[in-house]
This record gives sequence, C-alpha cells and structure tokens, in this order.
Amino acid sequence: MIIDLKTVPEVTDKRFSMVDDGAVEVETGELLYGFIKRLKPTNVLSTGTYTGISDLFIAKGLQDNGFGHLTALEYEQVHIDRANKLWREAGVYEYITSVKTDSLQFQPDRQYQFMFLDTELHLRFHELVKFFEYLDEGGYIFVHDMPRTLCQGNVNKDHPDFKNWPVGELPPEFKYILNEGRLKSFYFCGARGLVGFYKPHKDDFI
Repeated sequence: MIIDLKTVPEVTDKRFSMVDDGAVEVETGELLYGFIKRLKPTNVLSTGTYTGISDLFIAKGLQDNGFGHLTALEYEQVHIDRANKLWREAGVYEYITSVKTDSLQFQPDRQYQFMFLDTELHLRFHELVKFFEYLDEGGYIFVHDMPRTLCQGNVNKDHPDFKNWPVGELPPEFKYILNEGRLKSFYFCGARGLVGFYKPHKDDFI
C-alpha cells in the first residue's frame, strides 16, 4: 500500500479494503494516487472531506510530483478538524487548502485538471454541472459511490417516494453535457462503484 493505514475488509465487497465505511476504498485511494502521479495536475478540486482519506491519497500524489495543490470543500467543521490532523501527521498538509463551505456555494477562481466529487450523493451531479466549465480540456472528474446505472431506476423500499435513490433525478444540464459529447464516461465496478468523466481536448484524435 502506498500510504500506511490501518484497514479492514470493505463492507460491500471483501476483495477490497477500507479505513472506515465513509471513506474511499483503499484501492480507490491508490487509483487516485496513481492518476495524480500520471496526470500531473496543477490544481485539483474535491468535495466531501469526511475523514480525509481520499484527499490524503491525492495530496500524496501531488507531493510526490513535487507540485500542485488540492482545494478540499467540506461543510462540517468536525470533518475538517480530523482531516487536518491526519494530513499533518502524514506530512501532506501544505498541499491542501480546506474550505468550509456548501459545495454549491463555492466559486472557483482557477481552472482544474482533476476533480473528485464525494459529498452528499444527491449533490454530486449538481456539483459536476456547476464546476464543469472550470475543468480544463483533457481533464477528469471522478464521482465516488456510483454504479454504472448512476442509480437511475433504483428503488429503496424504505424510501419508496424517493425516485432513483439515493442520487435522485439527474440534472438536465448533466444529460445535455453527456449527449453533446462534452464529457465521456468510463466506469470502475466493484465495492462502492466509481464513475469517471473525461473532458475531450481539441487535439484528440476522434
């Protein structure tokens, strides 16, 4: 493992491991680390800090690259405080700026090459729509806890009135972006699921 963490088997898929059931799977963290190492982004945006595990892997990639910075959005102070402690102990604190805010109220002042969306499930695709214009061509967005279906048609018997539980109806702007080919999707199955989106570059061979 890239980062020394105490882990247990992942609750939904024993092939994977986790630090806690609210953070990313360790294997997803390692994927994030490798992606950052390969992509070499200058600016990264994340939402939903929780215990700070995903941001730790991202920041470790930035640290090993020797450049780049992560802006981490979180609206609960308790999560910010414990994540800051973890990041300091791991020696990556200087690569992260933690911002206490509702993600949809955050106004970027720069372009990003990578985004990781992991806040409340019903907000994640609204975040994607809001931040899409701030993603550089050739950049990537990952959305955690997401099956191939994007939870469309999913029914929870305990919440029968909540359509497409727990994501809800996808924003029409998101559907438009996909239908226009302004993002291309790809999927990682297993455990809690992960969907990625690539923003095409003008020089891409089609």
